[in-house]
Amino acid sequence: MITVTGQIGYRERIALLPDSTATITLSDISKQDVAATVIAQTEFTIARVPAPFELKLAQDSLNTGNTYAVRAIIRDSDGKLRWTTDTIHSVDPTQTEADLGLLMLKQVAAPALDLTGGEWLVEDINGEGVMDILQTTLTFGSDGQVSGSGGCNRYSGSYELTAETLSFGPLAATRKACPPAISNQEQKFFESIAAPLRASVDETGALILTGENGKSIKARRK
Repeated sequence: MITVTGQIGYRERIALLPDSTATITLSDISKQDVAATVIAQTEFTIARVPAPFELKLAQDSLNTGNTYAVRAIIRDSDGKLRWTTDTIHSVDPTQTEADLGLLMLKQVAAPALDLTGGEWLVEDINGEGVMDILQTTLTFGSDGQVSGSGGCNRYSGSYELTAETLSFGPLAATRKACPPAISNQEQKFFESIAAPLRASVDETGALILTGENGKSIKARRK
C-alpha cells in the first residue's frame, strides 16, 4: 500500500463557512493534452484549518513512469468552490509513504457582494436571537462609511469589503445610558463586528456575518 498524508490550510484569517467540504485527490497528470485521471480521493467535512488528510491506495495502481500529484479543494454547503491549491504537489510512485506537509490553498474569487442601497436590520447575534423591540441596524455607504444603531446608541465609522471579508474601522458611538438587557445586547453586537467577518447572503436574502472567533450576525434588508 501507498499512504499519502499532509495537511491543508491557507494564510488568510477567514473562517470557513458552515458545512464546508474538503476533497483531496491524487491524479495521474502525465498527459498534458487530456484530463487528469483520478487514482484516489478522500472527502470530509471541514470546520477549520489546518486540517489533516490521508490517502491510501495499492502500490500497483501507480506506474513508476508516470507523474502523479495531489490537489486539494474546499467547497461550501452549496457546492461552490471556495478554496483550491494552485501548485503541483508531486507524489513519488516508488515510495510507500509520502508526507506532503502543509498544502496551502488560495481563495477562489467570488462575485462581489453589494451591501449598499438600504438598511440592514439585525435578526440574530451569536445564535442567541435579539429582542424584537430593539432596532439594531447597519447601513453601508458606497463611500466606505457605515452607520446605524446598536439598539441603544447610534454609531458610525468606516468599513472595507474585500472579496467576502468584511472589516470595520474604528467606530464612534454615542454614550446614551440604557437598561442592562439592552446594553448587554448592544455590547454583543459591537463585539461581533470588532474582528474581520466572512460575509455572504443566503438563499433567503439574509446577510450572514461569521467570525473565526465564533461571533456571528444575521441581518436582513428593511
